[in-house]
Amino acid sequence: MKNLDPNSEKFKNYEKETETTLEPEKPIIVRLDGKAFHTFTKQSWCESPFSDILVGLFEDTMKYLCENVQGCRLGYHQSDEITLVLTKNSVDSESFLGGRLQKIVSVVASMATMRFNTLYYERVPSDLRRLPAVFDTRVFQVPNIEEAVACVKWRADDASKNSKHMFARTMFSHRQLQGKSGRELVEMMAQQGFDYTQAPVRYRCGSLCIQRLVPVRIPAEYAKNGRQTVERKKWFVVGYDYNTLVAALVR
Repeated sequence: MKNLDPNSEKFKNYEKETETTLEPEKPIIVRLDGKAFHTFTKQSWCESPFSDILVGLFEDTMKYLCENVQGCRLGYHQSDEITLVLTKNSVDSESFLGGRLQKIVSVVASMATMRFNTLYYERVPSDLRRLPAVFDTRVFQVPNIEEAVACVKWRADDASKNSKHMFARTMFSHRQLQGKSGRELVEMMAQQGFDYTQAPVRYRCGSLCIQRLVPVRIPAEYAKNGRQTVERKKWFVVGYDYNTLVAALVR
């Protein structure tokens, strides 16, 4: 039945004017940031400089996104941010949400906010919780998969630089740290008996979410040629490592 509302076509055309569709052959980078997390992390349950609870919330949210965002190849987390790398699964497959930029931005931000807060309410006692978390998202494309690798490495390098300062601030005053290089900070901490290189990788450089093949046992009635197991891809969260990053993205 023909739509007789004269405003329908007019406002749909207005919508189209700001609609952007991404190029299907280029990798998509989705970067999520926690809104006002400098305030969120002041809650009593959130330990300084790094909170196991908070990092767990982020890593499990990242894993949920990797499992549910079509075409996701890899996730990366550091601080209050999550980065996803998306590509088409095959030449004939569609991009996530048809590559419609506004839909990707809004849907992924909603998914992250929903999952993070679900876990937050499960893991943090009600008397310690404040307002729920909120995420914003930016989406852009890079020319090729090598640039996608470089983008994730950029965030990991940022994490490494910031983590040195975060650890050092627990031992030294702001004045003592002014003008010091990363190497100097590591040496200063070592003199205080703290070996920065032995701190968990997820705190020093962030964490990756990657796929690995795992054996899955199948019911005997479905087994073929006597095979009792098949290999299936499953998402795992691991500490950041550049070689692991490259292996996950460069096939």
